[in-house]
Amino acid sequence: MTLFVALACVPVVLIGAALAVVPWVVPPTECFTITIPRSAVHAPSVVRYRRGYAAVMLVVTLACVVGGAVSLLVAGASSLPAVILAGSFVPILASVALMLVLRRRVRALKLDRGWSARQDVRMASVVEDAPQPLPSWTNLLYLPAILGLAAFGAINYGRFPDMLPMHAGLDGIVDSWEPKSPHAVFFPVMLAAVTAAVMACSSMVIVRSRRPVDPAAPSVSAYAYGAFARAESVTLLVCGLALTLFEGMGFYLALLGVISLGDAGALTVVLAVAIVVAQVVIAIYYGQGGSRLARRMGAELGMTTAPDMPSDAEDARWKGGILYWNPDDPSVFVPKRFGVGWTVNLARPAGALLIALLIVVMLTSLALAWSAQG
Repeated sequence: MTLFVALACVPVVLIGAALAVVPWVVPPTECFTITIPRSAVHAPSVVRYRRGYAAVMLVVTLACVVGGAVSLLVAGASSLPAVILAGSFVPILASVALMLVLRRRVRALKLDRGWSARQDVRMASVVEDAPQPLPSWTNLLYLPAILGLAAFGAINYGRFPDMLPMHAGLDGIVDSWEPKSPHAVFFPVMLAAVTAAVMACSSMVIVRSRRPVDPAAPSVSAYAYGAFARAESVTLLVCGLALTLFEGMGFYLALLGVISLGDAGALTVVLAVAIVVAQVVIAIYYGQGGSRLARRMGAELGMTTAPDMPSDAEDARWKGGILYWNPDDPSVFVPKRFGVGWTVNLARPAGALLIALLIVVMLTSLALAWSAQG
């Protein structure tokens, strides 16, 4: 019981820690989605805002962990869904709210100090030996994983019990059963297909995203971004294949009595923890868009004749620092302004359509899981 509670709280700790370090993994000249000069990166006010954000996020995370652990120990398995939802979304919502507050303060500071770009400097760089994300065809690897899972379920269908265990409490005792049927037996295959579709779409985002270039060091920043994108695409594929195959396989092994249903659930938790850990490692090592790697690689960063603030036109294109809207940008996918990863250009019809499709896929996944629980 205590071990399971600890495992359930680990993802919350990792998510909170990942959110707390965001100000240090984004490019240093993007302070809470507002562009600032390179000369102001270590200004006392800027440093204070970043440290204050991290401190608040750590307090919020600690509160979620303590509250979740108490709920699980007192109320038992019945509180697990609420603990998972709170532990996942409360830190994220707190991060967004705090970012918006600090965004306003940094914008006011920028106006007060007169920080503005004197010109709009943009640059493109072609680095022939720059790392590239995995090609789209690698997503075909999901097909054998899904087909293998389906084949395993079909071959062992007759060996599965007439009443299938569908849910176990924190004590490992099964508290929900479902009569054996094709729908109940093969729902892990359907979920695996949904997972593979989401991962494949995410891979496509990385491949087709706009590649930012720092005018102060175009070659270094282009190489660093390529390394970051490749690391993200490799991690995405490995984690996606693990989720697609092993999550469903754990359920089947539980039906065969090889492991308990509780062990299968613990396997899912371990996979989730591994994915979050991988993302935290990438964020700390590479930085958003490879910004941290670029700073380590190039002494030329900040030591060229490039302007102190090449451009601040992006500030107006990010609505609330989260939503990107730029009809003049042909790119559908762009790196996030705050956080690690990519988002869509909502001014492009394809971007809005993809968001809608992602919502449909997520709702479909939840519906499948809900129906499988009876």
